[in-house]
Amino acid sequence: PTVAQMEKLLVESRALTMDFFTKYLTPATNTWKQGMTIYRLGHHIRNGIGNLTLQYVARGARDFNRSGVAAAKLLGRHNSHEGMDFMSALKAAGSDAVPTGGDILVSGKHGDISLDEILGAMSKEGLFPTYEVSEGLLSAETAAGGLERILRPLDASNNPVGRLGGKVSEGLDHYSRAHHFIQILMQESSKRGGRWGNISKEELYRRAAREVRRNHPDSSMLTGFENKYMKLAIPFYSWLRGVLPGAL
Repeated sequence: PTVAQMEKLLVESRALTMDFFTKYLTPATNTWKQGMTIYRLGHHIRNGIGNLTLQYVARGARDFNRSGVAAAKLLGRHNSHEGMDFMSALKAAGSDAVPTGGDILVSGKHGDISLDEILGAMSKEGLFPTYEVSEGLLSAETAAGGLERILRPLDASNNPVGRLGGKVSEGLDHYSRAHHFIQILMQESSKRGGRWGNISKEELYRRAAREVRRNHPDSSMLTGFENKYMKLAIPFYSWLRGVLPGAL
């Protein structure tokens, strides 16, 4: 074969390979991953336990319970998580008052920090990802022909059970992040002192967000190559890449 023919063959084989990835492997893998995460109650339970464990290792018992109640107040005030009733959790903890945006959740050397201020700081730092991002699901790809007809109804966004599982996943993840973030604020704002010394409130928010992301990683922390290929090659790559370096 001539050089031109060889070149054409390489181009065609590369196109066929990419076609297989985008139309068959990626959609099928994404559906499998949703089945292992969004649809499984055991996954949500393990996630919740794992998040609390990582937070405890990072910050210990100091202010652990107080920050947990404060996090429930924050999410109870801005409750958009179907299947997650944070107001009932607050009542079980002995708090009947309906949270307001002006409620002071943290007091100390950085002054009074309100519920809405913490919510704004966390939102600014991108600490409330969607379940697709927090679960490290693959980018949506259109499956080919008959495969698309099989996979479409199974996608979490296309059926009520999947949508509920997605909201539960988001609720647990957002609660874990808020719990950890507020515990950091309580410790570092305490007049007893924290780990980071005298830093500004803005720097405190930045460092707290960095610690939360390190202990509760998601796919927004990955490079384009990792999002496209490594998540496909290694199941739960987003979590492994984020947590293992800190754990080791």
